[in-house]
Amino acid sequence: MPELKQHPVVFRLKAIWPGELGRVEMHRKRTGGDLSHVNRARSHLNTFLVGDEDWKEELLADIETSKVQNLANRVAALESKKRKKQAREVAAAGPQDPWQTTRGHGPLREGILTANREFFAGDLPGFEDQEKVAAFEERALKFLDEQFGDALVAAWKDLDEEGYHIHFAVAKWVEKTTGKGGKQRTLVPSAVPVVKSYEDGQDIVASYFSDIGLTRGKKRAQERRDALAEEKKVDPKRENTPCHTWRAEQAVELQKTRRAAEKAAATAYLALTENRNASKEADIAWLRAVNAETDAENQAAVLDEKMDMLDHRESLLDEREGELEEREEAIQAEDSRLSRWRSQLEQKERNIRDAVRGLIELGDKVQAAARKLGMLAEPVVKAGIDAAQKLGNWQRQR
Repeated sequence: MPELKQHPVVFRLKAIWPGELGRVEMHRKRTGGDLSHVNRARSHLNTFLVGDEDWKEELLADIETSKVQNLANRVAALESKKRKKQAREVAAAGPQDPWQTTRGHGPLREGILTANREFFAGDLPGFEDQEKVAAFEERALKFLDEQFGDALVAAWKDLDEEGYHIHFAVAKWVEKTTGKGGKQRTLVPSAVPVVKSYEDGQDIVASYFSDIGLTRGKKRAQERRDALAEEKKVDPKRENTPCHTWRAEQAVELQKTRRAAEKAAATAYLALTENRNASKEADIAWLRAVNAETDAENQAAVLDEKMDMLDHRESLLDEREGELEEREEAIQAEDSRLSRWRSQLEQKERNIRDAVRGLIELGDKVQAAARKLGMLAEPVVKAGIDAAQKLGNWQRQR
């Protein structure tokens, strides 16, 4: 028996500013950005695991409240130390952001937990193994709760993309009291161990999922350190590329290819036009040379004959160009029709799959309920179960 392929658990964190929460919510609500990879028919299945729809507004309000309270506490502490001038200066400066402004990255963290879609694949093509999904979700929630605690402000699962995954947002508050500042409440993401050390975080998250066959990601940082110690060539540090960034890059490359093709076509058309003009000019020059050697009557006759030939050639070329344009328009119309038909067919197939899966699940529930009630032999129940099983067999054959 071939050895089963092992997949790593994917755990990524990105530093963000409060002003970027709108982008996070836009992606969650599917109201903007690149949605080409999203199955909108399944977007209603996306649900919160932690928090609710108001999580962003509540977090921003909490930040504003902390700014005001920190200012009040600092002014009060300075006044209690008889530093009235400094207290007035602090009060005049107004509320300050509750995080260290010297750092070049935001005080919040946006995260994702997932695995390769092959890990979640079920026996039926296009359907996930719900037991694997449930096992992954259970361990993910345990990891988030134990490692982030109250710093986890929201988490939700997306079921309308290619693979099951969980998004989450982290805001770690730390309170510290000093003589000059009083009690200050600030955002300190490094106070969370899995945030402070990326390598340790990968080890920790892998320990939660090892029992369901997921492994730790490749230890690239350790490999780079070992290579440096052994004076070997060091590969450049690998950067995680978000899916939406990758798709945008691919779109740019496709646009470049299209522009290059359009430029090549324009160049070819220009060359064809120049060749036609050159050929026509050559014919006219030859006619002029002949006319110069003949008398006036012969010159007029020959010129008329050649001009008729040129007009005939031009007419033939015009007819051929018209035929080519008609063929191109017909091909474009057919391509458009096939594209619409393909899209409609794919949508119908997705709808049928969702409907069949719903009927199969309903049949399983009816069978389980009938078994408990002792009604499996009832004709109506038996007919319904047989119909659901036939649908299941049909779906597997698909």
